[in-house]
Amino acid sequence: MNKLNPVIVFYKLIKNRPTVPRWIIFMLDLAICAIALFFAYFLRFNLDFDKVINSGVVMPIVIITALNAIFFRIFRTYEGIIRLSSAQEGVRCVSAVFCSSLVLLIFIT
Repeated sequence: MNKLNPVIVFYKLIKNRPTVPRWIIFMLDLAICAIALFFAYFLRFNLDFDKVINSGVVMPIVIITALNAIFFRIFRTYEGIIRLSSAQEGVRCVSAVFCSSLVLLIFIT
């Protein structure tokens, strides 16, 4: 049963590496953005889970996550080693999120 646990599989994947692979950082960035968007919807609908699900939250999450993936790839936010992050990585992350928000704003209006 423990062999199928995703947390254990993830731990075994990264435990012997000096740095975390870039694709894991990329996927974590996208997951954090998607979870943050879901919680924003959750707060928007006054913590009513049924209203969030009925409002069609899946499509906006997919679209915005895809848009974030594009700009994360353009700005290469996943390339920095987390232990050795500098202000440059912070600027890249902010730039990527700003550009994806700007594109989303342009397409909405």
